Formats: sequence, structure tokens, C-alpha cells
Amino acid sequence: MYLFYSVHNCGCFLGFAEMMSEIDFTTKLTIWTKNIWVGKFNVQWHSIKDVPDNEFAYLRADDSRPVTRSKDCTEISFKVAIEMIKAIESYVEKSSILDVFDEFDKKEAASKSGEEEDED
Repeated sequence: MYLFYSVHNCGCFLGFAEMMSEIDFTTKLTIWTKNIWVGKFNVQWHSIKDVPDNEFAYLRADDSRPVTRSKDCTEISFKVAIEMIKAIESYVEKSSILDVFDEFDKKEAASKSGEEEDED
């Protein structure tokens, strides 16, 4: 299964990955947030780069919405997936979500530091 990643209202897709394992529902993740995520699975990233929504404007998901307006877990046809992969692979990268990971890590560390102070 291939997964196409975007962030709500960011105006771009961030890349795509292949699901490489079953879902492990026994694990809780606390990455960049409180304990709200239950479960995890492994992925193999095939491309990580910001590609503007306008590169996909002509593509529709199985629910007839533009893929750029898809919700989590929206299925797309194999044909649309191939078109998305072609668009991602051919786009000349200008930025990537990886560019801001340090900022997210710093915010998480500050948040955890504040939580520890609150516990004292």
C-alpha cells in the first residue's frame, strides 16, 4: 500500500511512502504531541519533497473530490496514484518537510521541559 502525505492547509503534498508492516496497536507515540496516537507501522519513503497542490489539480480521488482536498484514508485508483508519483518525481524540489524537523524537535523539547516543571 502506498501512502501520499500532506498536512492540512499546507498547500502541498510532502511525499509518498510504502507501508512495510502491519499496524502495531500496542504502541503509543508521543512524537510532537501528547498521547493521542495509538499504533504504528513501518514505511519506506520513496520521495520526500514539497510539491504544490496545483501540480495535482486535474486528479480526482475515488470519491470524485480533487486529490488535493482528500481526507485521511481516501482511496485513489492505481491510475491516479501513478499520475501522482510521476508529478512528485518530476517536480524540481525547492523545499521539504525535513527542513522544519529541527523546529518541531525544539518545540517538543520545550513542551516536555514545561511538563516536567509542572510536575514538580
